[in-house]
Amino acid sequence: MPEDQTVGELGRAVTALRQDIQAMARGSNSRLDKVVSTEVYSLRSAYTDQRIT
Repeated sequence: MPEDQTVGELGRAVTALRQDIQAMARGSNSRLDKVVSTEVYSLRSAYTDQRIT
């Protein structure tokens, strides 16, 4: 049967969990920075079509 964790161990576990979540959020944010909104894509496509014609 596992022993109960001390307050210090719980604090370290919570800190590690927070760091993991923050790292995942940074990864998601960096990927989202590469996404182009539909409006920008539509405007860019229309501009390209206009230049071609």
